[in-house]
Amino acid sequence: MLAAMSATGGLLAATCSANPAKWRIRIEPIKKTALVLTTLGLCFAAIHQAKASLLYWDDQNTAEISRANLDGSEQQVLATGQFGATGLTLDVAAGQMYWTHQGSDGDIRRANLDGTGQQTLVGQVSVFGIGLDTTTGQMYWTDTGQIKDIRRANFDGTGQQVLVTRQNSPTGIALDITSNRMYWVNQFGGTLSSANLDGTGQQLVLSGLTEPTNIAIDLVSSKLYITDFQGVVERANLDGTGLETLVTGQGAAEGIALDIADDKMYWAAQAASGGPTWTARDWKPS
Repeated sequence: MLAAMSATGGLLAATCSANPAKWRIRIEPIKKTALVLTTLGLCFAAIHQAKASLLYWDDQNTAEISRANLDGSEQQVLATGQFGATGLTLDVAAGQMYWTHQGSDGDIRRANLDGTGQQTLVGQVSVFGIGLDTTTGQMYWTDTGQIKDIRRANFDGTGQQVLVTRQNSPTGIALDITSNRMYWVNQFGGTLSSANLDGTGQQLVLSGLTEPTNIAIDLVSSKLYITDFQGVVERANLDGTGLETLVTGQGAAEGIALDIADDKMYWAAQAASGGPTWTARDWKPS
């Protein structure tokens, strides 16, 4: 998953809001040397300006959470020993990052943006995706274990609530706070659904997807962006209409983030051969 942090404290939930017919793809490895990564979480952050300037990611192969400049320089390892880490998101105003762990003993953790002050907030859950509502101080997550549901709790882990049940391997989740809606995908069900933030009003938005892994929302153009484990990046309108394939041949496409201010999208993907590698790519108006 990708997200952006601005100096004003807001997530840059971002980008790709131009006329689709005028977009072209430019592929640029974010680092010249291949990084052996299975990157699922990927976040942008701006420290001294209201513009994305840092990239955060979690890596299942090295069990690390790291960050770097958008060009891949000055890479820093922020947390080690993060086996099974999947979702990653930022609360810029509070200077904190949140991430999840899959597995029978999975959990949700929080730390400062430099990796210090690590805390376990929720334990004994098999969590994949996570989203934050900084207006109410609540976090939302998907559980891919035996429970297969969607839950929320306060930022400190208290007040846990089950919102949606009977899902089929829910993975990525994204929040539309302005419309009081949440969106999530079921990887093995091949669906994208939405509901009110309290779990009511559930709707099937898209079906027939292959293996969707993560999603991001562009509220400027009312678009959903979807990564698929079969190496595809797609987008559609918030109501599911207008589905189009943007990129193919990406190995296992996983984390995705949008940077609206810079008209770019970034995603993480495993290499089709020669072991998993991570690159970041962008779409720009022609």
